[in-house]
Amino acid sequence: MIRKNFPRSHKMSFPRAVFFASLFFTIIAFSGQDGAGASDFFSYERFELDPVSVYRMTGHGRGNRQIKDFARDFSAGLAAFSNGDYDRAKVRFLEARDAWPEYYGADFMLALVFEKEGDYVKAARFYKSYLNKLRDLYSGKYLISAALIQDISTVRPERYGEAEQMVAERLAVQGIDLDKVRPAVTLPAYLPALLISGAVIALYLVFQFILWPYVKRRERIDNPPEDFWICKSCLEANPDLSKVCQKCGKPRE
Repeated sequence: MIRKNFPRSHKMSFPRAVFFASLFFTIIAFSGQDGAGASDFFSYERFELDPVSVYRMTGHGRGNRQIKDFARDFSAGLAAFSNGDYDRAKVRFLEARDAWPEYYGADFMLALVFEKEGDYVKAARFYKSYLNKLRDLYSGKYLISAALIQDISTVRPERYGEAEQMVAERLAVQGIDLDKVRPAVTLPAYLPALLISGAVIALYLVFQFILWPYVKRRERIDNPPEDFWICKSCLEANPDLSKVCQKCGKPRE
């Protein structure tokens, strides 16, 4: 009996197929994030928070108050920005930035807000602050915040080099050199109230220990008892006939 040599079937085993499929989709997902164009990079939608992660951190009274305040303010800022209410968005993003300074997304969104308002100088400063925080994230300075940022983000943090290049090209269109831009510095929300309180206390101390004693001193010198004069040195009351102070010996002026 003659046997025919048929070509062997090149069927792939199921585990190997799963492995290569997973590898393929992983590469597609990562390349899609890293290779995003400028329109995707400067979109507010990529900073939307993962609601499941936020609820897991803050739901039912759990979690850090700092994260709760941040999530509330940042989400409100995104909603206001999407509706074109840039004044409200600016306020909420600043509050989110105060609540969680390490989160670079608040600085990025503030830069977008100032761009919408046409203030490219302030936008550049917040872009610079965003890049500095992104660099610190990758350098390992945010030991605790790094894991939290990864958890609440719907997309993984962008690479610093690519982010810097896109921001630099965007600012160059407006004639701004990124290398010459200083990062944004904003005052904490409580600082104005603290400054006002300090000013009030300072005014009280000046009045209590400088102005009021001076007024009382002048009142005593200018209104001596009848037939007496007041020594300007020690405020002692002396008879009109005496030429020197009976207490300190200073001559009458």
